[in-house]
Amino acid sequence: MAGPVEPELLRYLREGKSEPAETTVILSWLFVLFIISPACLLLQWAAPGLFLWWTRGNFHLDPLLFGSLGACVIVYGFAQPMVSIVRGNNILLPQIVANVASLLITAIGCYLTLTLWGLPGAGFSLLAAEIASFLIYAVAARAVLRKLRLSLPVHAFAASLCGCVSVIASLFAMAILPQSAGWSSIPAVIGSPLAAGMTYRTLPPHIRAVLLRRVPNLTRRRTALMGDRP
Repeated sequence: MAGPVEPELLRYLREGKSEPAETTVILSWLFVLFIISPACLLLQWAAPGLFLWWTRGNFHLDPLLFGSLGACVIVYGFAQPMVSIVRGNNILLPQIVANVASLLITAIGCYLTLTLWGLPGAGFSLLAAEIASFLIYAVAARAVLRKLRLSLPVHAFAASLCGCVSVIASLFAMAILPQSAGWSSIPAVIGSPLAAGMTYRTLPPHIRAVLLRRVPNLTRRRTALMGDRP
């Protein structure tokens, strides 16, 4: 996510360096697609059984509640570059609006849904609040970048957003149909890699070359270990 690279991102913005700033944002989104999203899917699949074992069968973890919390983590991670842009430029109004909107949505949503849906209602309220905060920060970040004569990487944004939506869809499908976890994960299995590939291709060529050099060449290593066989 953007936290560890936020100082670099803000420095690039202050210096008006468009390409490094866009690269930092894209890498943050790739981190969400490659690391956070698969981790949320794995936890969604394993957590109910682990929770039942941990509580010795006394409590059952609500899969819908857990799925909505996983979706909150994904939305939060995806929004972090935009949050960093707004906070780093000391734009206070969007931060206040986002916090107030999140608080109101959470409070009103819990009040309306807890009696109808129980704990999953609280999870849905938190997710709605997180989505509202993301939208506010996205609009504010776009305005900040316009003032700096910069822009968000639109194609990477759209691809990453679609990938996150596919993962969230799989999280809720796995929660509703836990016996069909394999089928339920199909949207994420198809959508997330496609989105990650499209996002990766928006990186500058020299950045892609650096990343490829850091990926171990498994074929070459296997050949070196096995040697030439007659």
